[in-house]
Amino acid sequence: MSPRRAGALSLAAMLMGASGAQADPRFTVTWHPLSLLSYGWQFEFEAAPSRWISVHASPTTVVTVDDGLPRPLGFAMDVGVRVFPFGRAPSGFLLGAHMGAATWNVADLEPAADGFAVRGGLTVGYTFVFARRFVLSVGGGGEYVRFTPSWQGAESYGRAWPFVRLAAGVAF
Repeated sequence: MSPRRAGALSLAAMLMGASGAQADPRFTVTWHPLSLLSYGWQFEFEAAPSRWISVHASPTTVVTVDDGLPRPLGFAMDVGVRVFPFGRAPSGFLLGAHMGAATWNVADLEPAADGFAVRGGLTVGYTFVFARRFVLSVGGGGEYVRFTPSWQGAESYGRAWPFVRLAAGVAF
């Protein structure tokens, strides 16, 4: 076998995760860049306690952009579970469910916009793990969000909407 071909095969094996006796990654830490377009900075911590299931937590800083600078408005936290029927968690095809809560405060609006929200949703997607270290996760789903403004006499209201999942990060 030529050195060039051997090098190409070694690189391909490494990128597909087939080199060495290294254990499959069980944890991921990812960032969701698309969340910046709608509500804030979102990170995700995922752990796979079994071959088929993973659990995750996603803390988020809810932000707005004021005069070109991001301004924090509140905090959100989602938790969820994912099932990987054709792969080894946390990589492969996934079906997931999540729920979460958020609080926010925008003091300079009339009346002041502050309150609490709860949400729940379903996700379908695929998570790729390259070289046992790099993660790219894509997918989509839908969720229902219920908002409760905090001013006296305000009524809660809800909305369902679709979302796109794009996450990049590291696995270990």
